[in-house]
Amino acid sequence: MLKNFCFLNNDEILAVFHARSHPEIYSFLGDFSGRKNELKAFKNFINYLKTQNNKKYYAIYENGSFLGVICFFNITKTAAQIGFYKNPDFKKVGDILIKNLLNKAYELGLKELFARVKKDNEKSLNLLKNSHFLELGILDDQIILFKNLFYLKTCKNFLKNP
Repeated sequence: MLKNFCFLNNDEILAVFHARSHPEIYSFLGDFSGRKNELKAFKNFINYLKTQNNKKYYAIYENGSFLGVICFFNITKTAAQIGFYKNPDFKKVGDILIKNLLNKAYELGLKELFARVKKDNEKSLNLLKNSHFLELGILDDQIILFKNLFYLKTCKNFLKNP
């Protein structure tokens, strides 16, 4: 189940905040993170999202457990940059995050996804490459990846096995 950040309750906000503030996650957020170790700043960010049409953040739950976050930003009519992070209390949930991300991208009518991943974030790089994202190049310490979703309209089976 996906839950839009704009509708998270206080306990859910705290769970997401603790996940993104965990050193295992925080170290890879880099320039995207802002002041993530401040709960007040994070709550302000959630309120800010309520006024934005080009950013969408979702918490992912399965069987009542918070597994992680997927997000879309710099959204245009057909493309977006993506991001994701897992709840550090869980292992091997990357496939669930990517499946939800691709399904939501399809629902949003997106045709192209872009990701910027730090070079040393091997788990995220492998997850994206295994999900058929293509490496476009390197920008500073980040690898730029791309995925074309146009064919998903005729290949919905792919969504079951990204």
